[in-house]
Amino acid sequence: MALLAEDSDEAASFHACRAAAHEQQLDPGRLAQAGAYAGALAWGGHVAKRGRPGTVERARDLVTDAAYAFIGETAKEGHIDPEGVRAAKQQARDRLDELVRAEYA
Repeated sequence: MALLAEDSDEAASFHACRAAAHEQQLDPGRLAQAGAYAGALAWGGHVAKRGRPGTVERARDLVTDAAYAFIGETAKEGHIDPEGVRAAKQQARDRLDELVRAEYA
């Protein structure tokens, strides 16, 4: 089961961030949504290949690592201050934590 739908706001933000021009100003909220979708994509790939992680903690680590990687790499290409990057990572982590907990409920 997917954590986020392909037509979600997070997916739209993901595609917009990927299509953004180099050095374009990035909104932390939009970057957070995009990171959450990147985490959801990692979840989908993992579940398809290996099944669900055995614990909520492992699942949360999996999706958070993917989100942080996406946010970090995207931030290198655009204009966003370090505080904005931290805020985006925290927002993405919170959203993914909510989704993973619901998946394991």
